[in-house]
Amino acid sequence: MAGKRKTQSSRRTFLKIGAGLAAGTPFAPLFSSAAAAQGGDAELAALQRTRRIRLARGIVLTLDRGVGDFASADVLIEDGKIRAIGPNIAATADTVVVDCINRIIIPGFVDTHVHSYQGLLRSTLPNGLVEPDYNRDIQNNLTLAYTPSDVHIGELITALAMIDMGTTTIVDIAQISHTPEHSDACIGGLRESGIRAVHAYSRGAGPGALYPQDIARLQRTYFNSRDQLLTLAMAVSTDPATLRAARDAGVPAVLHIRVDSEPFLRLARAGLFREGDQFIHATHMNEEAWQVIKDTGGRISQSPPLEMAMGHGFPSIQEALDHGVRPSLSSDHSATVAQDMFGVMRHAFSLQRLNILQRRMRNEQNVPPLLLPRRAGIRDRRRGALRQSRVKNRHAFARQGGRHCRAESRSSRPLADQQRLGHRGQSDEPKPCRLGVHCRQGQEMAREPGRSRRTKNHAPRKRGS
Repeated sequence: MAGKRKTQSSRRTFLKIGAGLAAGTPFAPLFSSAAAAQGGDAELAALQRTRRIRLARGIVLTLDRGVGDFASADVLIEDGKIRAIGPNIAATADTVVVDCINRIIIPGFVDTHVHSYQGLLRSTLPNGLVEPDYNRDIQNNLTLAYTPSDVHIGELITALAMIDMGTTTIVDIAQISHTPEHSDACIGGLRESGIRAVHAYSRGAGPGALYPQDIARLQRTYFNSRDQLLTLAMAVSTDPATLRAARDAGVPAVLHIRVDSEPFLRLARAGLFREGDQFIHATHMNEEAWQVIKDTGGRISQSPPLEMAMGHGFPSIQEALDHGVRPSLSSDHSATVAQDMFGVMRHAFSLQRLNILQRRMRNEQNVPPLLLPRRAGIRDRRRGALRQSRVKNRHAFARQGGRHCRAESRSSRPLADQQRLGHRGQSDEPKPCRLGVHCRQGQEMAREPGRSRRTKNHAPRKRGS
């Protein structure tokens, strides 16, 4: 290791590095060196100038069966892209080594439906309903007064918070295109943050709004290459003219749809949908509408915490699965709910299980199986075995947004597969310790029948405590 620079990883540095770990995504543009220097973060600024970075000795969960998962391995980043994953990767003298021991390296989350410009309004509507509160107070009041500067700050706040929470890709619905300058500010905030995003150009309000025709200028100015962090889509309404504009521009369409399926079906009968179009919420959809989504190759984005809190309807997770449509998860906006993807996953996971368990209680027949947590096969070289290790709170929902945007994760896997993942009865199932935790010490004690279980860290709880 002589000649190689080495740095200890603080949580802050590690998270910023981790923002580039979606497979194949550029690392260098995450934060500008000037911005890092302004913040006094010399360590980060040095990393920005480095061509080769090795994340060393981390627990690497690629969630890609072709690559595997590792109890201890390295990730080599070269010229902004992941070049190698595995134990003890050789590094040249100009490689910066970041020690990631006792840290988990995973692909970044994908949030498939965000209104990032509302970052300035975080937690301002915790008890609000979509009708009338949200549409009255936020869509038709507060955001009407947004200046381009407000838009830029809101986008930047949201994107940086996403990166800090492990979300590295978003589909950003920009319902704030009051003027071309507002649209430019949306894109500017995303670019400054370094996040990978689909900018879903959307409507605005007032005499300066040029929706939908301004999409041609945006394409020429910002999206003349597909090999970049930002790509373009168009948020449309049930007005056929907006969908035709998306088709003319050759970009995917993103449509909020809930309550009434008939306007959606009229668009389908007009032949305006294309494979890869995204439909948000999809609550209260009838059988014909679900079949249209399936047949046209549509994508679904669901926001269980927000849909339950604001009255959008019962999240249609199971309906999507029943119709062979793979759901993705999203946080929507931060005015009402947190945008933490672990929280979103927990809501979706618990809600589907509640739904199925209630149906069992009613003695319904042919009830779908419960979703199960995702497990990772950990290659532990010290024992030379392939171990099945439970990864809490990390099931397939975490990776379902990849196909909604150009930044598709190689670790994507159909959510419907979760209903076939049993993993029961395996001889290498980790044994729980007395605290019910799947920990290494519990496994070691289970292998040694003669060993006392009364250890310092596993002492039984006293009665009455």
